[in-house]
Amino acid sequence: TPDSLSAPLPAAGELLEPGQALVQYFVTRLWRADREAVDPFEDTRLYAIVSHAGRAPVIRDLGDPRGIVGGEPSVQIASLRSTRSSGERGAVPLTAARGTFSDLHDRLIAPVEADLSGAETLFVIPDGQLFAVPFSMLADAEGRLLEDRFALRFLTRPEALYGLSVRETLPDGGRAVLAGGIDYARRGEKGAEPLPGTLREVEAIAAILESDDFAIDTLTGGDVGEAALRARMEGATIAHLATHGAYRSARAGGASNIDTLWQSEVILSHSGDTHAMRRDESDGRLYAFELMSWDLSALELLVLSACETGRGDETFVGGLRGLPTAIDMAGAKRSLLTLWPVADEGTAQFMVRYYEHLAAGETYAGALRRTRRDAIDGDLPAARSPLVWGAFVLFEN
Repeated sequence: TPDSLSAPLPAAGELLEPGQALVQYFVTRLWRADREAVDPFEDTRLYAIVSHAGRAPVIRDLGDPRGIVGGEPSVQIASLRSTRSSGERGAVPLTAARGTFSDLHDRLIAPVEADLSGAETLFVIPDGQLFAVPFSMLADAEGRLLEDRFALRFLTRPEALYGLSVRETLPDGGRAVLAGGIDYARRGEKGAEPLPGTLREVEAIAAILESDDFAIDTLTGGDVGEAALRARMEGATIAHLATHGAYRSARAGGASNIDTLWQSEVILSHSGDTHAMRRDESDGRLYAFELMSWDLSALELLVLSACETGRGDETFVGGLRGLPTAIDMAGAKRSLLTLWPVADEGTAQFMVRYYEHLAAGETYAGALRRTRRDAIDGDLPAARSPLVWGAFVLFEN
């Protein structure tokens, strides 16, 4: 009705339940008159709005974000490697990573610490480069992980709050599309390194979901093409792609004049070594720009068990431009992505345990938290390193 259309949308505090808090980070920029200057911004500020049920929201000024994630810390975060390829190493020392995360806690969490009093569940809406921050690894001065202090949930945008009342556990049956054990060779080109753990990963997940009354559609070898995936994923309940992924920003060697949505990709069958960056269902590369036009509105969960699928470039509208953006636009309700390359065996162990927790009735976010704890406690030996369990992030759309 006209009256309902004109009614104001509820504020965050009206949507949260007791024991829940929301921290929304956002960046403001004041442009210089000369927008072509080396530094076009006269001032850049990062703010955090903290909301609770039944309380007035509080806003905190966190200073210039370029001093928080724009320098050495962001370089270290982007350099984290626990790689899927034995020939690709480049991890910063874990001691350096811990120092980075301690500094980030001091800059991002400590200023709002008092405002989080009484919260057990913490919703976080990042902005810009904060999408690259592994919040679960942030530790306070006593070494306590944020992961242990709160049940963390990440939203891609404020509007995602309106969907929090939808089902948060696996439905009773459905259809799952699983892809792994992919053949990347193409016409004499070797393509990406084979990932033998991915086939075992999807086979184990298939067994878990079949026992939960899911119909399973598995693609392997040379059958994981873009057209085949799209036909199966549109209308599916769960989609799990275990493969390589890549994010190539200008800083990471990508082209500076190409939209980030063309530089964020999932690598499929017969992809070879060529990067065409154009719409082509037969090139073996699923770019974010292509994925965003798919209809994934039926998907309860999209898992991209691949490298760097949670990364993207900062944008002035919406915070981030990359695969998380594309998945949101395609309509998937939530996605489990990674912030950096992760070891093949560690990923397989982590993912299988995640689905075991889901099948046992845990929520999507709760299953991730339980799986991280299993890894930290040593129950998942190949995933015990923080460079494995800290890479995974669940975005709710």
